[in-house]
Amino acid sequence: MNFKEYQKLGQGLAIYQSGGIWLAFLHLFAHKEVLMAVQDLWLKRDGFKIYGKYYCPDENSGQLPLIIMSHGFRGSHLGTQAYAEQAYQAGYAVYSYDFVGSGNGSSKQSDGDFLAMSVLTQARDLQAVLEQLQERPEIDPKRVYLMGESQGGLVSAYVAGQIPQEIAGLILIYPAFVLQDDAKKRLEDFGQGPQSCMVMGTQIGAIYNQDALSFDIYQELAGYTKPVLIVHGDSDKIVPLAYSERAQATYQDAKLLVFPGAGHGFHGEDVQRAAQAMLNYLAEREGGE
Repeated sequence: MNFKEYQKLGQGLAIYQSGGIWLAFLHLFAHKEVLMAVQDLWLKRDGFKIYGKYYCPDENSGQLPLIIMSHGFRGSHLGTQAYAEQAYQAGYAVYSYDFVGSGNGSSKQSDGDFLAMSVLTQARDLQAVLEQLQERPEIDPKRVYLMGESQGGLVSAYVAGQIPQEIAGLILIYPAFVLQDDAKKRLEDFGQGPQSCMVMGTQIGAIYNQDALSFDIYQELAGYTKPVLIVHGDSDKIVPLAYSERAQATYQDAKLLVFPGAGHGFHGEDVQRAAQAMLNYLAEREGGE
């Protein structure tokens, strides 16, 4: 199957969602191998193992566009699983991974200590993942997209601003651009010393605040000039919508999709709406190639 055929399969799944159950079933039955090509894939950064799920359609379909999905604070690859599955069914290769020091509770598979984590260590994780996946023969290195939720959104935006020529597109789901203001407040409360503190019930190391305040994220955003999709809820109490509104104004070409009543972390229909917005954005970007 080639990429266009996978896109047709994705359209069949959309028909299922709108009521065409039998047609979608025929698509899935005829191409059931699409649902099977998901594997554990370990990559590396500076000697640390990085665990992820690699969703890859038929290797005989030619070089594929790739989406690298980055999770939020305290999260794991499971946080982006619904988006990964939707993109995969539409014919995209996807790598959804755990940052160094992060993962699914006691069963985490990436190496590293959470107390040594910061947005800049995560940016290095993402760049290492990007470089290794670009070398895979089934991936088109010129069609790599970054997608991130919450802190993973900030990290994705930072990396895109650093190496814009390597990134075909950028999808940000309630990106945590509040993070630097939060770090400033913590330093006001706890002082400038090299101490750890608690964030949302989780202990962080001193490097977290130090690295967060070592750059201006909005200056980094300006370095990425290709189209960007931002999705945010107007009832987000953790990252107020105003931060994404400022990001939209900073980017040269950004669309901000606001979900009424949605908070930080989408559920149910909001996940489906965000996934569909992602697919629409990707289709537009691919069509423009």
